[in-house]
Amino acid sequence: MSSTFIEISPSTFDNTGVFRNTAPIPVWLQFIPGHVTSIETSDGVNIGTIRAVPHVGNQGLSGIKTHVSKQGKRYKPLFRGINEIPAKGDQVLLCTFGEREYYIGPLNSENNPNFNRDFFYNNPEASTLAEQVGLSENFPLDVMRSKLGKLPNSILDGSSKPTHGDIMLEGRHGNSIRIGSRSNNPYIVFSNGRGQTSRGESVIDGTLMAIINRGSMKEHFGPYQANESENKIFGYLLGSDDLQESNRTMAQLVGKSLGDENITDTIYNYNRDQLFQSSDRIVFNAKKNHIFMSARQNVNIGAGKDLTLSSNNKILFGATNIYLGEQEDSQGLVLGENLRELLVELITVLENANGWIHGVPSLLGHNMGALGSLKVKLAGLKQKLNKDSNDLLSKKHFVEKNT
Repeated sequence: MSSTFIEISPSTFDNTGVFRNTAPIPVWLQFIPGHVTSIETSDGVNIGTIRAVPHVGNQGLSGIKTHVSKQGKRYKPLFRGINEIPAKGDQVLLCTFGEREYYIGPLNSENNPNFNRDFFYNNPEASTLAEQVGLSENFPLDVMRSKLGKLPNSILDGSSKPTHGDIMLEGRHGNSIRIGSRSNNPYIVFSNGRGQTSRGESVIDGTLMAIINRGSMKEHFGPYQANESENKIFGYLLGSDDLQESNRTMAQLVGKSLGDENITDTIYNYNRDQLFQSSDRIVFNAKKNHIFMSARQNVNIGAGKDLTLSSNNKILFGATNIYLGEQEDSQGLVLGENLRELLVELITVLENANGWIHGVPSLLGHNMGALGSLKVKLAGLKQKLNKDSNDLLSKKHFVEKNT
């Protein structure tokens, strides 16, 4: 029962004049308070609906005893688009329109964003104090201590923690903002371009952004079909690694760099605070100032095809070691200025090299040429090793000295 007639005796509010000792008066209540007994968070058709029992009797509103075992009718949210799903124990307003049952709420009886006690509720036969006064078991007991005084530590003994719903802002064409939590671990999910048959957010939505406090991506979102294979992906797969044939996956290189044999678990099963973004294309554009990307540990960038860096001025790399390619097969880069000086010194030695003919030093020849012709050839090479030569050292690309 939701919207209904109740009978009120005139003697309860006025026993004078024409109303004195008259028959009870029927009064129509469009909205009546009710107590939530359960909510639906998994059934796609009924997601967001509740079961509730009304606080109304033949004599009007009262604190009638409502047994927890009494589930009541199913009610849909009255308003579409934006909705806060109540928790078990919340107080709501129940109503009927067009022979369909609806609810509004939860009601903000104590101005508390977590849970507000239903003061109509009273069930002294319940096994725990929490159930007797209608507390929600989802939220810390400290929230209610100021209302009920000191509570025993065993207040929730013998009872299981029920699920509570989220706050949803839904658009008309597969977009939504979800503000909610699993247990007491909050999350915010932005979804856009969701499929018409999808009942909830997933990684294959046109764009998905998830702000998660606890739990991995595969624990929050269901499996999906990979782009180029028949395999189902649980959680997500890096775009750079979502290829049938890939010689250099991001996961492989990062795993070698970190020496992490369980790199798949490190990347995909992280279950602490994280921000996840996924879309067909992502653009970061700072129109007038900088972009800063910083990490306490590593910054990993991968591409399924090419990775380009461009700058109108400088590109600076600052690191203890810089590797081009895999680390275990690496060799040190040549320091151009040091090599130039070494070659100059070598040619100088050769310039001064002499042969001995009958005990007399003679300058060496070049390619069966006359004596001293080698020195002329070496002088030409030495000139090419000049520091200002445009053919030897780059004027635009530099490598750091060893320290």
